[in-house]
Amino acid sequence: MKGQLWDKQNNEPVSFAHISVFALPDSNRVDGMLSDVEGKFQFSLAAGNYVLEMSFVGFATTFERINIGSKSVNLGKISMEPSTEGLDEVTVYGAAKLLQSDGEKRTFDVQKTILSEGGTALEVLNTLPSVQVDEEGNLSMRGSGDILIYINGRPTNLSGDDTESILQQFPADAIEKVELITNPSSRYDAQGVGGIINIILKKSQMQGFNGQVNTSIGTRNKYTAGVNANYRKGRFNLNVGYSYQYRQLFMESESFRTNRMGGQSAFLNQDYYTENYDPNHLVRIQLDYDIHNRFTLGVFSTFNARTRTRDRTYNIAHENLNRQPDSSYVRGLNEDQFRTNVEGGVTVNWEGKEEKDQFYGMVCMSYDNRDRTEFFEEQFLTIRMPR
Repeated sequence: MKGQLWDKQNNEPVSFAHISVFALPDSNRVDGMLSDVEGKFQFSLAAGNYVLEMSFVGFATTFERINIGSKSVNLGKISMEPSTEGLDEVTVYGAAKLLQSDGEKRTFDVQKTILSEGGTALEVLNTLPSVQVDEEGNLSMRGSGDILIYINGRPTNLSGDDTESILQQFPADAIEKVELITNPSSRYDAQGVGGIINIILKKSQMQGFNGQVNTSIGTRNKYTAGVNANYRKGRFNLNVGYSYQYRQLFMESESFRTNRMGGQSAFLNQDYYTENYDPNHLVRIQLDYDIHNRFTLGVFSTFNARTRTRDRTYNIAHENLNRQPDSSYVRGLNEDQFRTNVEGGVTVNWEGKEEKDQFYGMVCMSYDNRDRTEFFEEQFLTIRMPR
């Protein structure tokens, strides 16, 4: 499904408008993104009924109801009406550009986006052009899943599953900007990867103590809560964050297979139902000392603990040519998985008067541990010799 947002009054595209997709009839948000420079957008959606919500500063929010069938849908140009609300007084403030681009990277200022309040880092990334997040939370950029995730210019050193878990827990309001580095230079040591996503967190300049508390509840037992606290005194700055997330996921699958080799059952008919229970904890600590305005020494540590319990029931039937069961049985799977990741290190950052004059160094250690136990139990219902 694709389309283009168009300014009806000025007859020109609406760039970088926010587009959200809601599934009907429960109105759950399933996807979102920003329109590109030409006002164009594109989503990959399963068949069903949806509502598009399109919004941008100075325009009235526009809704479009669509039905996705077996063929792709082209909405063409969608007109957006300028807002008719009058203002008694207008105050203009200088603001950073939403998008800055150079030969190496594109930088997006995400502080003013809708998802910066109450969203997660993963949801923010999903709105950026050329970044995709699938239903399992896997990230890809320009169609390549072989990417690196950096936070504040340093690699996360995590596997794909753990990176997804951390990004799901990172509050969006802690992010200042996101850099999409499509052509990494030699200083990133990123040979053979499709690109780098560098998440720049906000750095509080307020003296004293300040913090944020956030919580959210989703349908089908999905809960998130967290706290982010910052304390600055003189040249010292301490930032501590904790996030908790619990997700319950459901999965159903059906498969049918034909076997044309003799001496074996001709058909395999199988289905299974799965429930996953995923509680996660994330703790972040960062201590910085500004030796002077352009030189900062930092110490950081991150701890992530993720537990997954999976209950799956298989119904399996091997059938002969007459579709009579040769054997049928029920298989139960109980899986317990526990992962921990600890990372710590020291950083040195120097910034010159010009952006190109910069030095960044880091010494870090990362420890990753995984324990996984699977228990299978089978109950045979019918046993015959294949014919």
